[in-house]
Amino acid sequence: MRTKLILLILFLTGLLVYAQPFRKEVLAGLVCDLDGKPIEGITIVARGSYWQDIYVAHTNSSGLFELSLPAGQPYTLYFYSKRGDYVPAYIKIRELLEKTFIKVKLVPGAVVYVKGKLYSFSEDTPAEYLSIAIKVTSGTKLKKSAVSGNFTEYGNYPPEVQTVFRILNLSPVSVHIPAYSKVKISIRGVWKKVVEGKIVETTETISVEIPPLSQGGAVELKISSLSLEKALKEAQEYLNKVNQSLLEAESRGFYLEVERRDLAKCSVLLEAATKDLEKERYLSVFAYLRQIRVMCSNIESFLKEAYREASRSAPFIVVLTSLISTALALYLTEKKSTQVTLYTCTYVLILLLFYIAYPGMRICSLETLIASLVLAPIIFTVVKLFPLIFKEKPSPRGIALMSAVVAVFSMAKRNLRRRKLLAGLAIVSTASMVWAILVLTSYASIKGVVREIQPYSPSYTGV
Repeated sequence: MRTKLILLILFLTGLLVYAQPFRKEVLAGLVCDLDGKPIEGITIVARGSYWQDIYVAHTNSSGLFELSLPAGQPYTLYFYSKRGDYVPAYIKIRELLEKTFIKVKLVPGAVVYVKGKLYSFSEDTPAEYLSIAIKVTSGTKLKKSAVSGNFTEYGNYPPEVQTVFRILNLSPVSVHIPAYSKVKISIRGVWKKVVEGKIVETTETISVEIPPLSQGGAVELKISSLSLEKALKEAQEYLNKVNQSLLEAESRGFYLEVERRDLAKCSVLLEAATKDLEKERYLSVFAYLRQIRVMCSNIESFLKEAYREASRSAPFIVVLTSLISTALALYLTEKKSTQVTLYTCTYVLILLLFYIAYPGMRICSLETLIASLVLAPIIFTVVKLFPLIFKEKPSPRGIALMSAVVAVFSMAKRNLRRRKLLAGLAIVSTASMVWAILVLTSYASIKGVVREIQPYSPSYTGV
């Protein structure tokens, strides 16, 4: 019985303690400017660290404020003026256990309103997130530490910065800077993409120097115009880079009529984008830039593919040249010494012609070209020595395999000599067929007979 009574008393005591309201303490303070003059109308927002509760107060004509806050938890205090004539500040209180009085000095300020969207030449959409940072280059310096300081970061990124402005009900793109000071504002656009299941961030930054402003002054900063100006410069640099690539390819023998025409169209689009930027047609400018980027990217992709295909075909051309030279040497003479001399001269002459006329011979890797050149004479040697190396007597069951192969080579060799006209026509027709394939393939690519589906092809030329 006694045990039950004790448990009942403890239970009721716990209920009474839990039902008691939180003990509150008074947090008061004085807000003044750098000269010590009280400031009226400053908003103070106290945010608890444990329960995320919000308390708001305002300074009176004497610059004083008072808050009644639950004791026993840390608080972050934010001080700002809705008039925009002071730079917002913050103070962190480790733990409120008793009545506390603080004194805060605010820096006279002005406001820079960031307007528009941030564009990038390498992205298909405007930046979804903005991270804005300010740095005083001359004038009143701003202080910032883990315990107290002034606001130096704005925008909606990272999330903790955006959260503060939501609590204060302030615009994250209204940047407060110290008055009568030169300030550098860095605006960083952030794009988030999912690549192979991972979130990848890409950024683009523009920086602007803000001249000194009077206290309470304001100025607009149009980041659409600034970012597109930077994008136009990048587009011009990209065009110059692609043009240099085309010049290099043309110097190596590539015929690039279509690519030249596309590059000229990009130049026209760039001029149109520049004119639209002067008229503040930002969406039209961005559309032109996307077209330029896609077309130039397609030109670069075509050049890479052309280089790759040309370099791959070079070893086959070397081997084919060796076969043609071997056939001509066996066709024109029967003397072994003369055949070797004729083969060497023909082989070197045809290779020299290919080197001058075909760009793939000049861009092929040195290792591959050397391997092909070493392999080519082996073909002539094998053809010459094959009948001598492999000689077999007929077996009781029939002709040996290698003897049959030797007989075929011997018949082919005799036919080359006996039917010279037919052999000559066969050699000429084979060479003509190879050249025809190369020419027709190039013609199809140049005239647009062969078409490829592009990854992105806008159906408009402006807005």
